[in-house]
Amino acid sequence: MMLSLLSMSRNRIRPPEMAATARTVCAPAPLIPIIADADTSGGNALNVQRTVKDLIAASVAGCFLEDQTWPKKCGHVRGKQVIPAEDHAAKIASARDAAGDSDFFLVARTDARATSAKTGLSDAISRANL
Repeated sequence: MMLSLLSMSRNRIRPPEMAATARTVCAPAPLIPIIADADTSGGNALNVQRTVKDLIAASVAGCFLEDQTWPKKCGHVRGKQVIPAEDHAAKIASARDAAGDSDFFLVARTDARATSAKTGLSDAISRANL
């Protein structure tokens, strides 16, 4: 099951509030792994660490982290922009560090393909390899 925090992020709910909502969803179903869509995780690598630790404490099984700039746009909307690839890699490394030895998985997501018809696919592949 995936808990989408996407609609909440558009309303500017902060990561601690997202984690509180995740806790409410996870509590009645402790045996069902629930994945949270953490969007951009509210900012830089330090924010990502807090988000991941809060989601782990809320009993979430894993999360998606994406590389869009803030404010983010829905997947089907044009004009998306992504943060520099090195910044996103640093956020993923920070999330991995925050997860430590816990049974928590991370999914890094990129919207680079949608940013350019000419170089988008190669940018997305480069980001995945990074």
